[in-house]
Amino acid sequence: MLNLKVIFLICAAVIAVSFPVFAELQLIEEYPPVTKEEPASGGQEGALLTAKQDECFANFNISSVDFKDSKVTPLLSLLTEYSQCRSAVKDSMNECNNLKAESDIFKTCCANFKEYQALFGRIVRDGRVTPGMFDLWLGRGTEKDFQSFMQGFLKEDISVCESVPADERYECRAVITGDDSLCKSESCESKAAYVKAIRSGNIDECNNIKNGSIKAMCRGYISKDEKICDKEAKFEFFKRQYCK
Repeated sequence: MLNLKVIFLICAAVIAVSFPVFAELQLIEEYPPVTKEEPASGGQEGALLTAKQDECFANFNISSVDFKDSKVTPLLSLLTEYSQCRSAVKDSMNECNNLKAESDIFKTCCANFKEYQALFGRIVRDGRVTPGMFDLWLGRGTEKDFQSFMQGFLKEDISVCESVPADERYECRAVITGDDSLCKSESCESKAAYVKAIRSGNIDECNNIKNGSIKAMCRGYISKDEKICDKEAKFEFFKRQYCK
């Protein structure tokens, strides 16, 4: 006769096959799930380090960052979309200042602000052209040309494009109408898509902009909420790298 232990094992095997859920429950009881991964460095020191990183990430405040710190400088490229977004929300080029340690991305941020927010953004927002805007248009023609184009822009009248050089007419029409299919360059496509989005006030239209920084600026302009800038993917990565 089989002893009781053998009989019990045979019964348990039969039940496990017939009722897999029961078998799974047995496994769960024997091997409870791990609730939190052990810190890589192990021990109390590693646990404290992880806790500090979690706290840093959860309570992150951009104003507490020292952007001149040599450890931060390599991460500044992760802030391009974030800074560009905030420049539109705040309507201020000063939001680009955090990028100064990396001159190339700082200059690009400033140039984008002048081209999009300070020019087209303010014209769409205010419905008028101010004298200082001509300074943003230098190198493209006379002040008379500027006034003509901007009046056409406000009225969405492409007839003004007939007076510009032939090789610039496609961009003139594209920007005034917001139709990027008329473009022959990426910069033209960005301007046309940006204009179309901010005129519509539909934040989803920003997704048609290929350039990440211009897209972020578009979102900031339409939302008028700096919290939307915090959602930029690269900004999230910046925080994680900064808090390491």
